[in-house]
Amino acid sequence: MLHILAAILGLSLLVIVHEAGHYLMARAFGIRVTRFNEVDPSDPGDTRGASGLLPLPGLDGGKRVFLGYEIITRHRPSERMEGAIHALGLLLLVTMIALVTFRDVVS
Repeated sequence: MLHILAAILGLSLLVIVHEAGHYLMARAFGIRVTRFNEVDPSDPGDTRGASGLLPLPGLDGGKRVFLGYEIITRHRPSERMEGAIHALGLLLLVTMIALVTFRDVVS
C-alpha cells in the first residue's frame, strides 16, 4: 500500500514540475498566464487533470460519476444526496490517509 501512495506522490510531483515548466517558459517569453492547469469537472471531455480521471467523490472525478448517473437515469441526483456522497468520499479518503500514515509511523 505504501508503494502505491509513493507512486501517486511521485507522479504528482512529476506533473507539478511539468506544468511549472510550461508556466516558466510562458513567462520567459512574456506570455501572460491567467490559469494554471484548470479543470472543468462539468465537461466530460476535459481530461486535463489527473484527479478528474479518478472517480472519487470529493475530487473532480466524483463529478464525473454523478454525470454518469445523470446520463443513465436521465435525472440529476438531489443536491443533498450529492453533498452527502462527496462528504463520505472525502471522509474515507482522509481516513485512508490517516491509517496509512499511522501504519508508516508505527512500523
